[in-house]
Amino acid sequence: MNILTTNINSQEIKAYWEEKSENTTLEYLGRAMFPETKQMDLSLSFIKGRTGAPVALKPSAYDANVVLRDRLPVETLATEIPFFKEAILVKEKERRDLLTLGAKNPQMADIVLARIFNDNGELIRGAHVQAERMRMQLLTQGKIAIADENGVNLDYDYGFDSATQTVTLTGADTWDKATADPLQDLIDATMDMDNVELAIMNKVTWGHLLKSPSLANFLGKEVIVTQQMLRDYIRTEIGIEVVVYDKQYATELNGTVKKYVPDGVVSLTPKVVGQTVYSVTPEEIDMMAGGEADVSVVELAIAVTTIPNSDPMNVTTKVSQCVLPSFEQVDNIKILNVLE
Repeated sequence: MNILTTNINSQEIKAYWEEKSENTTLEYLGRAMFPETKQMDLSLSFIKGRTGAPVALKPSAYDANVVLRDRLPVETLATEIPFFKEAILVKEKERRDLLTLGAKNPQMADIVLARIFNDNGELIRGAHVQAERMRMQLLTQGKIAIADENGVNLDYDYGFDSATQTVTLTGADTWDKATADPLQDLIDATMDMDNVELAIMNKVTWGHLLKSPSLANFLGKEVIVTQQMLRDYIRTEIGIEVVVYDKQYATELNGTVKKYVPDGVVSLTPKVVGQTVYSVTPEEIDMMAGGEADVSVVELAIAVTTIPNSDPMNVTTKVSQCVLPSFEQVDNIKILNVLE
C-alpha cells in the first residue's frame, strides 16, 4: 500500500478487506447454521411448523370412501428487516500527517494508512458481529432482544415455546455439582426431539461436562476421559455432535466483552435452522440507480460508502446493512440452562 497511489474510497476499502485484512468472519458458527441469502424488499416472512413423527397410513376396506387426513398446522411469521449503520472519520490532521509522512518517510506513512484501512475494516467486521449476535440469540434464547444505547431496541418473537423447549436445572442437578448427571440430561432432553444433530455450548459448560464424576457410569470407572473420547461417546450413543463455540464480541468500543453462547447454556439443534436474510441498503439502491455516492458492496450485502466532506476537509466512511435471520426450525430446538 502506497500513500502516493492509494485513495481512501469504498473500492480501496473493499479491496483491503478482501485481500489484505485478516478476515476470520467465515469462522462464525451462525453462517453455517443460517446460510446467507439476499432479497430486494425489507419484508421477512417464513413458514414454521412442527413436523413431528411420521404418521402411518390408515387401513381401509375395499370400495370404501377415503379418509381425509388433517394437514399439519403451519404458521407464517412476518416482520421487517432492520437497518444497521455506523461511520468512522479520517480527520483533516490525519490526512495532512499522511501527506507529510509520504514525502519524508513513506514506510511510516504506509503503516499509518494501513491503520486507517484497518479501522474501516473493523466497521465491516462489526456488521458480521451484529448478524452473528442475532443468530446466536435465537439459538440460546429463542428470540432476539437487543437494547442499544442509541435508543433503538430490537425485539423479535419467533414463536419459541419456552415452556416446552427450555430445560432449567437447579440445585444438585446443575453441571457444576458433583451430583450432576450431564449425559443423562442430554439423553432425556433429546428423547422427544426429531432431527437434533448438534449440542452447542461454550468452553466453561463443556469443562463442567468433561469433569463430571457421573461419566464413570457411562464410560467406566477406570477410564481417563479425554475430550475426543467424550465427543465420540456422545456422537455414537446419543447421536449428537458437540460444538464448543467460544467466540466473543462487544457492543461498544472498549466495552464489556460478551460470549455469543453464555456460560451454562446448551442448545440442541439441527445443523441448519434458518437463513441469514439480507436486503439491499439505501446506499446500494443509490448505487444501482446511478447516484453519485461512492458505494461498494462487500461480500453479499454490506455497503461501504465513502463521503468526502468539504468543510472540514475530511472523509467519512459509512458501513451499513439490512439483515435479520429467519428461523424455520424454531420448533425443533431445545435450550438447556445447566448452571445457576
